[in-house]
Amino acid sequence: MWKLFLSLISHSRYAVIALLLIVLSQAAVAAPGDSNRPQLSADQAARRAQSQYGGKVLKVQRSNGGYRVKLLLDSGRVTTVTIGARNQSRKKR
Repeated sequence: MWKLFLSLISHSRYAVIALLLIVLSQAAVAAPGDSNRPQLSADQAARRAQSQYGGKVLKVQRSNGGYRVKLLLDSGRVTTVTIGARNQSRKKR
C-alpha cells in the first residue's frame, strides 16, 4: 500500500486523492458495530434526567442505544425516563 502511495505522490494531483482514500478507508475500518452503542454514559444520562425532572435517581440501565432512568420525584411518584441521543420520553408510574 505504501509503494502505491509513494508512486502517486510524484503526481501532485493524485497525492490529494490518495491521502483522502487512505483517511476514508481507515475511518470506515474504525467504526463498525458502534451504531447500537450509547453516545453518552450512564452517569451522563442520570444527570440529564435528574436535571430535567428533579428527584432522586433510583436505577439506570441500557436500553436500545440509550438509557432508562428510574426517578423518585419530590412528589413521591416514581417515573421512568428514556434518555438517548435521539429521543427522550417519560413514563409515569
